[in-house]
Amino acid sequence: MSHAAGHRQERQHLNDTTTKVYDDSVIATTKAVNAGEDVNDDEDEMGKHRAKDNGALIGAINNVAIQYNISAASVAIAVMAQGHYNEPHWAKMTLLGTVFAGAVIGMVSMGVVGDLIGRKYAMLLTLAFSFFGSVGCSVFSWGGDTSTYAVISVCRLLLGIGVGGLYPLSAAKVAETNPNLRPDPTKIGWSFFFQAPGSILPYIVAWLLSAFPEMTPALRFRIIFGLGALPIIFVIYAEMMRPGDDEIRKKKLKSKKKLTFRQQLRQNPTYFKQLIGTGGTWFLYDISYYGTAIFQPTILKAIFRTDSLSYWQNIVVSMLGIPGVICAILLTKPKGLRWLNIWGFVFIAAAFAVLGVLFEISPEGLNWPKFAAFCVSVFSLNMGPNVATYVLPATLFPFDVRTTFHGLSAGSGKLGAVVGTFMFAPIKEQFGIAAVIWVQVAVALVAAVISYVYIDKEEFEEEADDAKSLTLASRTAVNSETKDEADFTESYDDNAPLLSQS
Repeated sequence: MSHAAGHRQERQHLNDTTTKVYDDSVIATTKAVNAGEDVNDDEDEMGKHRAKDNGALIGAINNVAIQYNISAASVAIAVMAQGHYNEPHWAKMTLLGTVFAGAVIGMVSMGVVGDLIGRKYAMLLTLAFSFFGSVGCSVFSWGGDTSTYAVISVCRLLLGIGVGGLYPLSAAKVAETNPNLRPDPTKIGWSFFFQAPGSILPYIVAWLLSAFPEMTPALRFRIIFGLGALPIIFVIYAEMMRPGDDEIRKKKLKSKKKLTFRQQLRQNPTYFKQLIGTGGTWFLYDISYYGTAIFQPTILKAIFRTDSLSYWQNIVVSMLGIPGVICAILLTKPKGLRWLNIWGFVFIAAAFAVLGVLFEISPEGLNWPKFAAFCVSVFSLNMGPNVATYVLPATLFPFDVRTTFHGLSAGSGKLGAVVGTFMFAPIKEQFGIAAVIWVQVAVALVAAVISYVYIDKEEFEEEADDAKSLTLASRTAVNSETKDEADFTESYDDNAPLLSQS
């Protein structure tokens, strides 16, 4: 091999090695730029970003904890009645409602805290409320009837603050797991799906405990309450093991001037418009949802003209919620959340309108057509806005104010749940069951109009456009640098013979 050929072979090996290292660096840098990261971050920062991927799992388990702990009280109180606990009148009026009162407080306050101190530390704070509330109902509820129910009421208030705070923080946590700037509504929807099994679990636990007749009701109700702490413990551990997951996103924002919350609102008046859309539709949706849930046995009795119902009728109707949620999640990407909210409410109005017409035509007949129409109505309640109202605030509002406005929207929803719980009973007594159904139609139509007017489908596109711009800029830079490298290599090769001959 000639001396010049040897030098050329060495240069070719050097070029190949340099190109590989360069390509690896470009790929890593491009990914970092696309993710909104500082390209000068070291590998530890990249590792921290990848550690965010378990946010979806944390969100799913949080949603199990939310619904388990909300539903556990009604099951535990029924078990307590078997143990001859005499529930005071004040407890009958307030105990089940304390968790909703606490939830409104937690949604609003922890949403604000999440934007102020970061998702991780706000999550740990709200999990602490959830843990002590759940364990307190189990461990500290001793003594006479009055003291037992008083302790449970106080602990349920604390629990409500905790699980209420999990709503905005869990949604934001899942929204921010993607390595780009845009939340994935489908991923957020699937984490929300786990509220369904969470609401069923207390009934399964009570059924399993009933297989041990030697176990006293006092022990059984404490186990039902206490098991609500298990998913909370898991999430606390997972959160403590994760790095401060807001650091990378804050690097993206470090070039921007830090604004107070009021300054941000003044600069972005559309936030309030969007809040009317997200909070207003969530408020109206929960009126319909919880009103139907509370009145489900009453509606079924009116359909079948009986005072006693078999379990299968309630089970069939309740189980239709699961395929409804799945259909909504599958439609989020192809149709979009705004579409899902608008047409979901239209579907609800149409389904209840059919049921209302059947009641008008034959108040005491057409049992099976009425039952079928009611099944479709329950399916419609879960198919659209049930998912969209939860996911929308996490996608419409940017990182700086995401948990604050999600918390405000969710708090509005829980206020609607209280209204729905108490509104329909006097309407039914005064005007009959058909009037309750037509009110549902009106509520759904108003919600559809609000969705159309106040939810702007383009609002969040700005961040997506930023991501596209960053991607385009990074690719342009890579192409430019690659061309410079090629020019350098060509120049180097042209001069190689001179170098080798010297």
